[in-house]
Amino acid sequence: KATFRRGAMKSEYDYRVCAARLRAIADPDRLRIVNCLLNGPMTVSSLAEAMRTTIFKVSHHLGVLRNAKIVKSR
Repeated sequence: KATFRRGAMKSEYDYRVCAARLRAIADPDRLRIVNCLLNGPMTVSSLAEAMRTTIFKVSHHLGVLRNAKIVKSR
């Protein structure tokens, strides 16, 4: 049975923040990064290796995810 959390978004700002986060994870590569990070913290090079792509590309996508406050750097 599916339910919705009532009152989660109460202002225009809340809607804008939520929409920005959804846009950030709408990219397939960024969604893959989020999926990889569900298992715990990873370095940029480990993510690049897991995704079979370049560090540059992963770094760019992580920047988008950080700006959307979906991931944090340590």
